Parts: sequence; structure tokens; C-alpha cells
Amino acid sequence: MKKQSFILHFLLFFAVFLYCFLPPLFTNNKTAGDSFPDYSYLAFLLSLLWSAVCLSAVYNQKYGNSSFSSTGLKHFMVFASVKFQIKFRKCIKHYKSGILTLLLLFASALIINFFTKPANPIIPQKTPFQWVIFFFLTCFFASAEEVLYRYYLPRTLKFFINGFYKDSEAKSKRVLIEIGEFFAVLLFALAHRYLGITSIIHAFISGALLRWNIKKTDTLVSVCLIHSLYNCLVFGFYLL
Repeated sequence: MKKQSFILHFLLFFAVFLYCFLPPLFTNNKTAGDSFPDYSYLAFLLSLLWSAVCLSAVYNQKYGNSSFSSTGLKHFMVFASVKFQIKFRKCIKHYKSGILTLLLLFASALIINFFTKPANPIIPQKTPFQWVIFFFLTCFFASAEEVLYRYYLPRTLKFFINGFYKDSEAKSKRVLIEIGEFFAVLLFALAHRYLGITSIIHAFISGALLRWNIKKTDTLVSVCLIHSLYNCLVFGFYLL
């Protein structure tokens, strides 16, 4: 592994951690039933930027382009469009694991909520168009979380571990990779701390289920669809 590439990815990881993974850990507490999320367009643009950067970074990690050049970016865009079509077909092929994951997400939520007081969120007044935008942003932010927590974070930690360990059969290397997997799920869970302890537990279970799905299907498309559909169904349930 080129030293230049390793340092570049480490600096990028530090920036992503500082601006994406760290802020949710210090979000002020509030009750889970306060209100529906109030999405910010600035947050949308930043999430779009960081998601694109993280997807490009994983591509460069895998294919060894350490420069992040414009040529590499064009190659990535072509690669991504073709890869999406392949992965989407693969996602359809593995629909059973996707349905199972979605059902387990709801099952874990029902079991956890059985022991807690039901939330009564305040339903905002919106026009039909505003509701369309709301559900679009719901899907987008769910997909952005999958890019960050289920794709970029565990793969980048594995990238760094592989850089330190040349022996692919080292037992300590495999242990560190598993710790990295656990760390990614834990960070996702702690990012929901502002919703309370039950949401942290559910987010941890959900993160583990979604990571299992992405490892089984080898596609980011499936978890983006599952997470988006789950969030939309939950919000739709409260609206009805």
C-alpha cells in the first residue's frame, strides 16, 4: 500500500469522523415523542457531499487510485452507474434476506416499545408537496446513514487494519476487523442517544441487522432501500 494513499485516507477519515460521526454523539437530549424531524436543506447538501466523498474514497481504497484526480472521479462515476445496475439486480435476487431484515427491524422495535411508553409525536401541518419532500428527505438521510455507517466506516477501518497487517492470516488482524465492525454499529447506536436509551438499543440491533444484510448481499442498494422503507413506514404509521 502506498504511503501517500494511506496518509490521504487517514486525513479524509479524520475529517469525516470530525464532521459526520462526532456531532451526533453530543446532540442534546430530547424525548422520542417530541415531533417529526425537521430536516434542514443545509444538512441535506452536506450529507450529499460527504456521502459522495465516502463512496469515492471506498472506490479509491479498493482500486488503488491515491490521487483522487478528476480522471479517477470520472472513472468512478462511470463505474458507479454500471455498478448500481448490477447491484440493484443483485438486490432483487436477494429479496428474501431484505424482507427478513425489514421484518426483524419492525419486530425489534415492537419488542422494545412494548416495555416503554408509546410516543405521541406532534404532527406538523404540511401541504401535499411538502409531505412529498419530507418523505424524499427521509429516504435520502436513511441512505446517507447507510453510506457512512454501513459502508464507509467498516470498510475504511478494515482498510487501515490491512495496511498495518501484512499477514492476511494473523489472528489479531481478524479480531481487530471484528472490533471495527462492532465499533461501526456502536457509533450508529450512540448517534441516536438524543432519542433515549430504548432508541439506542434499537439502533444497535438495527445497525447489526443492516450490516449483516450488506455483507450477505454484497450491495449497498439493499440496506438503503430497507432503511428508507422502514423510516417511511414508521412516519406513515403515525400520520395514519
